[in-house]
Amino acid sequence: MNIIKKVNLSFAKSITGINEAIQHKRLMLCTTCAGKKVQKVENADKCPKCYGTGEHSDVVGEICVQCMGTGVLSISCKTCNGDGIQQNTMTLSVTVPKSVDTGMLLRIRDKGHQAFNGEFGDLILKVLVEPHPQFKRVDFDIHSVI
Repeated sequence: MNIIKKVNLSFAKSITGINEAIQHKRLMLCTTCAGKKVQKVENADKCPKCYGTGEHSDVVGEICVQCMGTGVLSISCKTCNGDGIQQNTMTLSVTVPKSVDTGMLLRIRDKGHQAFNGEFGDLILKVLVEPHPQFKRVDFDIHSVI
């Protein structure tokens, strides 16, 4: 899933462009259970419901709900509390090009939330340029306010 984050820039930085560190939070698959929401129990017996196959015994192709497809008895993941996801804070070095204006979007691929299939969304930066007391931008021109 994509993340949309607002980025405030001064008028001068919007004209010259910048390279800036941006910190954001995103959801990723749990590092302990890899998004399966359960942990295997050491030396566990085969799951009594699916007999160790990890699949529902009555419906082919569906995972067993008791062992969550692991084939062995398991417990809810303690790292993610059984959610399968964790919040991760990351810092990125982002280059904002010259001449950006309010409302422009900058897309950074694969830096958004992680889906349960392992794919990452994008981080989309929405630019907000602070007004300047002396200068005004009109399309690609800079006008001086007298």
